[in-house]
Amino acid sequence: MFTPDFFKKIWKKNCSCLQSELSDFQAQGYTLTSIAGLEIRYVLLKSIRGSSYIKTPDAIKNTRSVANFRNRDDFCFKYSILSKHIIKRCFSIKLFSVYENKYNWSGLKWPVSIDDVKIFEKNNKNTSVHIFCISNEGLIEPLRLSKKERDNHFDLLLLSNGKKSHFTYIRNFNKLVAPQMSANIKKLTNKMFVCKKCMLYHFTKKSLDFHKCCKHTTNLPSHVNNTIPLNLKLTRSLVVFDYAEDSFKNCIRYKSNNENEYDWTKIKPQTSLKQIVKFEKKNKTVSFNVFGWNEANSEIMILKKIKEEKEDHYDLLLTKNNEGGYFYSYIKDINKFLFRYISKSGKAKYICKLCFSNFLSIENLTTHKKNCMVNSPSKVEVPTVGNNILKFENFHHQQRIPFVIYLDFECLLEKIDTTEPDSSSSFTMDYQSHKPYSFAYYIVGPDIEKNKLVLYTAKNKNDDVVEVFFKMIKRDIIKIDNYYKQIEFLNMTDEDNERFNNTHYCEHCACSFENKIKTRDHYHYENGEHTGRLRKVLCQSCNLNFKNTRYVPILAHNLSNYDGHLIIKGVGYDKKAINIIPSSSEKYIGFTKVVTKTISMKFIDTYRFLSYSLENLVKTLPKENLIHIEKFFPKIWQKNLLLKKGIFCYDYLSNLSKLKETKLPKFDDFFSKLYNQPISQEDYNHASTVFNTFNCKTLGDYAELYLKSDVLQLTEVFEAFRNVVLKNYGLDPVYYFSIPALSYDAMLKFTKVEIELLTDIDQYCFFEKGLRGGISQCSNRYAEGNNPYMEENYNQNLPNIYLTYLDANNLYGYAMIRKHPQKNFKWMTKKELKNIKKNILNLTANSEEGYCLEVDVEYPDHLHDKHNDLPFLAEKKKPPNAKHEKLLTTFDVKKKYICHYLVLKQALQHGLILKKIHRGIKFIQSDFLSKYIHLNTELRRQSTTHIAQNISKLFINSIYGKTCENTRKRVNLKAVTNWKQAVRLIAKPSFQDYTILNENVVLIKSTPTKVKLNKPIFLGTTILDQSKIVMYDFHYNVVLPHFGSENVQLLYMDTDSFFYRIETEDLYEEFFKLKNYLDTSSYPPHHFLFNTKNAKQLGKFKDELSGRVITKFVGLASKLYAYETTDGLEYKKAKGARTHIVAREINMNDYIRCLFDEIVMYRKMNNIVSKEHNIKTIVSNKLVLSFNDDKRFSIAGNKINTLAYGHYKINQANNSE
Repeated sequence: MFTPDFFKKIWKKNCSCLQSELSDFQAQGYTLTSIAGLEIRYVLLKSIRGSSYIKTPDAIKNTRSVANFRNRDDFCFKYSILSKHIIKRCFSIKLFSVYENKYNWSGLKWPVSIDDVKIFEKNNKNTSVHIFCISNEGLIEPLRLSKKERDNHFDLLLLSNGKKSHFTYIRNFNKLVAPQMSANIKKLTNKMFVCKKCMLYHFTKKSLDFHKCCKHTTNLPSHVNNTIPLNLKLTRSLVVFDYAEDSFKNCIRYKSNNENEYDWTKIKPQTSLKQIVKFEKKNKTVSFNVFGWNEANSEIMILKKIKEEKEDHYDLLLTKNNEGGYFYSYIKDINKFLFRYISKSGKAKYICKLCFSNFLSIENLTTHKKNCMVNSPSKVEVPTVGNNILKFENFHHQQRIPFVIYLDFECLLEKIDTTEPDSSSSFTMDYQSHKPYSFAYYIVGPDIEKNKLVLYTAKNKNDDVVEVFFKMIKRDIIKIDNYYKQIEFLNMTDEDNERFNNTHYCEHCACSFENKIKTRDHYHYENGEHTGRLRKVLCQSCNLNFKNTRYVPILAHNLSNYDGHLIIKGVGYDKKAINIIPSSSEKYIGFTKVVTKTISMKFIDTYRFLSYSLENLVKTLPKENLIHIEKFFPKIWQKNLLLKKGIFCYDYLSNLSKLKETKLPKFDDFFSKLYNQPISQEDYNHASTVFNTFNCKTLGDYAELYLKSDVLQLTEVFEAFRNVVLKNYGLDPVYYFSIPALSYDAMLKFTKVEIELLTDIDQYCFFEKGLRGGISQCSNRYAEGNNPYMEENYNQNLPNIYLTYLDANNLYGYAMIRKHPQKNFKWMTKKELKNIKKNILNLTANSEEGYCLEVDVEYPDHLHDKHNDLPFLAEKKKPPNAKHEKLLTTFDVKKKYICHYLVLKQALQHGLILKKIHRGIKFIQSDFLSKYIHLNTELRRQSTTHIAQNISKLFINSIYGKTCENTRKRVNLKAVTNWKQAVRLIAKPSFQDYTILNENVVLIKSTPTKVKLNKPIFLGTTILDQSKIVMYDFHYNVVLPHFGSENVQLLYMDTDSFFYRIETEDLYEEFFKLKNYLDTSSYPPHHFLFNTKNAKQLGKFKDELSGRVITKFVGLASKLYAYETTDGLEYKKAKGARTHIVAREINMNDYIRCLFDEIVMYRKMNNIVSKEHNIKTIVSNKLVLSFNDDKRFSIAGNKINTLAYGHYKINQANNSE
């Protein structure tokens, strides 16, 4: 047992350490607010004691460096100490007795433990003892080291056989450790000096005495076996040092004459990349790029890059030696180093160190570096000429996958005992832990009668539900695989032969058979039968690609945020491969697990296709033809009950014993802690009806019915979605992980377009720099309406003021039907740039050739007041005192601003001044997207439900999202099922982090060493620019001219919508005059503006409130505003706050108080989160309302109106101060 004095000592020791660390932090400007506590971990320690004889291992014996006495008693420690004085190799007790009295042995307990050695040292003042052991790998490692080697020093080796241990005396330490050093120095045993702390050797005693020891052992030998790849040696650009321990310092020594001019504080001999960053911070004039060698691909990769090369710059190569260690080499000529490897043509003379791109001139390289510096260090690859055509190629995705599985897990919510912190500031606290207790999966196959539903509930608290799930589903997937393996030979009928002979084009890719081989593709299985019937007449290429699926899709709703965390912990049930597609290190888009050599399971999140709650999705289902629900619940009353919202007591179910209760829990037990509200009496009555009508005997029966219903509902919803997508687009969604990938392929298939991808890295960076998202800002922060439609609140003595919220119909869809870059991307010549500058105002949107330009533009002061609400040419900048870039509309001079030529033309038409065009890219443009956009618009128009309409819109918007995809931000995440593989990945320089999920699964996160820039980013850039043209055109060319700029105030803008304050006699009469620009189909049928002519028409603006009159608006910042209407309804937005918190716990007055009293507001909200895939419910006290808005300049003493940055009045105000 521990005494109070023991804990006092621990406390004093840790307080001293904390005080030291606190001083360091305070020196850096940090402040310690509180100490959460001191955690003491303890384990039962069984001391290692040396006793009777153990045979010396042959590998040690062969070194002839150890004296091992064959004792039968427990005094091996004594014999080992005395062996130092006996030269003879034959020992006897009599020889030992001669020297025994030289030492004080009092206080030692026999057999002696390692901890008792300090007693021996204390008894014998000028004595020190080091103890070494043999590791599992057979290497000598220090086990116990004295603080200082004294005159009478002993090195002992502790042998162990698993049952007991035994001390031996080391006569010659160098001989003992020589075999574990590299082969080159085995013969130099007497000339090397080994540090007994870190086990690294030196060739001089001076080097040993003065080296900076890392104070822990390593099994990575310090000597460099020169393993530099031959093709890098041939460049003759490297300086390789023979000594790895100080290889970093040697690189500095090679270039610098005086190493002492640098600050080496806390820089260890075996220097890591993180330490190099620290070295740069301490030595301000120094910078480093570090390259590595990818053995698997025989490629150079970049491990560390700097934003700016300092005057004292170093390029280093980090490579591996034969023993597994790493060492640095100095790159004395970077162009030689990279030239043979990068420039295959031999023409490029200048190479970017950061992305390995080639350039013919130093000017081009310098220009490129300015853009390249902002990206992460990775070797980038762009498509090569001839392999850069993007077109539809996934023809096999047109075949419906025969088997899919729908899955759902349910969890117990176990309480976590915690104390809630002070609510006056932000905090986060866990209060529930989610433990899976049941699952259900439903196998959907070609034959409805053979579909299988599996349910399982844990038998006790030790029952591993996820493990049971994998055992069950593995058996079912193997059965599916056996079904797939049944091959049916082609069975041609006379009709089939006639069809084959009369088909002249491939029924997939539509290529002509004149120069292609015609083949027969047949069904191996069709509607549950193995028919062998002719399916399609294909070209040979399509036939080879049209393979049967070798995986089974397993679909769960919200897999990424919930079920996936449970499942990923169990995927290590065997050693077969796991492939993850990560959205982040914690959240996955999807993942696959190999079951056998011929089949895998592919986990897909249905929420990434249908981003609505299952409850809302079920409401869109027709009441008839629900074949999967009717299979288990054939009666109409059963089906009607199960199609209603499912009610369950999640928070009540905290342990398995409650499942045995024979009654439905009480009304209060259905209280939802997540939403902090009770259920309605109607919902509780529905739960009671279901419990009784379905003859549930226990809560467990009710839980199984609820789970069964959830899985079947998901099946009905997603199978209906599959049918619609197959009908409209001819693709099966379960080939994809998300709707953007599905829609992207659907677009390529439907349009048959061939898009030329960029093969010039500079062109890619050019378009990438011009990529800017949607504008969201609050220009004027408060307004009140006053008009006759407000009835008793109308003041006739004041001007008529209207507040209106106008939204563009599918803005991105409207932008996409315009012409966009497609092919023939070329840099413009100086002559062409000069010509464009002269004729920019004469360029049209319908020309065959388009342009993207890099320009300098000035914003004249006389336009500032007129354009203050919405300046042209938004740019990504850091607002004053902000940490991150935001999209701002400013009056600042635009330097090297990249934009579409029509954006520039629009800005110049409204008075901005073009000063210079630096660069430009010309291209052939076409409206190849319009056909696909019009298809989805028509499908949306025909939709009868809100969700169906939004899905059609999502198919359009996801195309834009896919073109903006940033492949640089992808992360590498691997799930490994054995430590050997984990250690190998951790040893790589690209390693970032790891997470141990359990004894079977380790997640390894690493930096991508190669990035493929193979996305049509130019489409994303021009789509975003074209969408802004639409918005600016409506504001400046429609609204302001019609109402007069003095009568219009733009309160708020959010990408595709405007919130206006307009002074006019009757807004709706004016809207009638603007009917060609408006979609008024959302007004009530009796309203005089109601008209379906422009219904859902792309780019038309509609009244977001469908004629309801807005009385008041308050805007605090982007995504943070509220307004109310004459019927008393409040509409509130607060980004980051949960919807029910905004609806119930925040009101209009809170927004007004925040604005005018300059206060901030916190609200408690509950969320389900995961950390290292452990799911918990947390309560967090979160900032929801704040008066701070850094996107605009706040005018002193004016809490309503704001100025765009760069406004001349800001400069006047600053000068007057």
